[in-house]
Amino acid sequence: MKLSFRGFWPEFNPRTHSAFNWIIDEFGFVLSDEDPDIVVFGSWSPLPKYNEDFVKVYFTGERIVPDLSVYDFSFSFENLENHRNFRFPLYLWHHDNYFGLKYREKKNWAKEKKKFCNFLYGNNNFSYKGVNSRIQFFSELQKYKRVDSGGGTLNNMGFRVGDKLEFLKEYKFTIAFENDIQPGYTTEKLIDPFLSGSLPIYAGNPLVELDFNVKSFIFVNEFSGIDSVIRRIIEIDNNDDLYNDIMNRDILLDPLPEWSSKEWYISCWEQIIQKTNENRTKSNSYQ
Repeated sequence: MKLSFRGFWPEFNPRTHSAFNWIIDEFGFVLSDEDPDIVVFGSWSPLPKYNEDFVKVYFTGERIVPDLSVYDFSFSFENLENHRNFRFPLYLWHHDNYFGLKYREKKNWAKEKKKFCNFLYGNNNFSYKGVNSRIQFFSELQKYKRVDSGGGTLNNMGFRVGDKLEFLKEYKFTIAFENDIQPGYTTEKLIDPFLSGSLPIYAGNPLVELDFNVKSFIFVNEFSGIDSVIRRIIEIDNNDDLYNDIMNRDILLDPLPEWSSKEWYISCWEQIIQKTNENRTKSNSYQ
């Protein structure tokens, strides 16, 4: 069965991509752009033509709602009530050690932290409750203690951070505001602080409780405003026992969501292959 890819970034190689490298071998796919049976479309591809007779699969790590009137199947962030869309958040295939969060060490985290909070962003594109609260939040929290900004936005360190995870691990808190507030859209903004051992101050996916334990981070969406969030941060910052209690809570849900398992992902591809075989049967019947 021939598998092809369109509309991915220039350096993309399905043989080295963690979502595809092993699935190619699992089903014995042949990578070929000539008369493919299945084509996987990335976010930078124009819409396929309706008369193309291969199975069309959309795959995105962006905040894009798949058009299932065009595609046969999709892998996306979305919690769509459509069996042809497979919820497949970016962190499942972009963070090799996501599942290791289930076994993160429980310890005296507060004792290890020498710095207060960080802010690491390359753009200002964020709006929450009618204001650019990413910028506003940084400014308001700075009134309490210095917040180190090591990205392209509001940089106050004199350099751009290279290794993000190494940078985050020094801080008690990380401002982790998504670029967009949409159901299902949880990205590395939340995962990276978890992996680094920093407490996320998270604004984003209103359905994040379907993915993570909301008691294991500061969930901005639950607060009435910026002032109340900052009061909570100050309370936690001044109570090492409270900080350690939150940091030592389980991060991942138990049991894990169905869509996080290897078996589930294989079953998605089995459905795609079934559709491909059905198309072949129909095509042969018309000959």
